[in-house]
Amino acid sequence: MRPLLPHCSRSAYKAKSRITSASRLVIPILRHGWLNAEGSSRNVPAPFQLAPSKLGWSKGVVLDDYEFSGATARLSPRHVPPSGYLSVEISRGRTPVLTGYAKA
Repeated sequence: MRPLLPHCSRSAYKAKSRITSASRLVIPILRHGWLNAEGSSRNVPAPFQLAPSKLGWSKGVVLDDYEFSGATARLSPRHVPPSGYLSVEISRGRTPVLTGYAKA
């Protein structure tokens, strides 16, 4: 077994080692703001790479050296038909740590 990177969960390490070419760039945008777990607003996070889960692009693992590396990100379309704008929820385990909007 390979050693885990100190800042990555096991699933993030597996995703990073086998799916880097299939990752998707997610670009956070201001829109209605970003909220942390306490419900306080915060600055827009930096763009990040997302590796898809078995469910496809609706859920994935945040890659790279990023403040939320190894966390799970859930993406849902903001409009029907999809416009490329997404609602984003980043969580660690079952605890949401950040919500906001992005373009991908």
